[in-house]
Amino acid sequence: MAWYYRLVPLIWYWSGILDQAPGSLRLAEYRVTLEAHPLEGVAANASALTYNDNTDTLFSTINHPPQIVELTREGNILRRLPV
Repeated sequence: MAWYYRLVPLIWYWSGILDQAPGSLRLAEYRVTLEAHPLEGVAANASALTYNDNTDTLFSTINHPPQIVELTREGNILRRLPV
């Protein structure tokens, strides 16, 4: 058997091990609780979302006009940062 036929099972094995590593996010266990939430004052052009653990807030990039918005975890806009 060629070495590349063994590569797929090896990758599958290591991906399972790494998902269970201490400190991992365990994304396989993640379930969506809120499918969508409209952002007041943002008309369908938000393109990214990230969480800041230090402030317990979310940041989203807006395409037009170009800006970054800081949100509460409930989706309320705290501030807008023009880019």
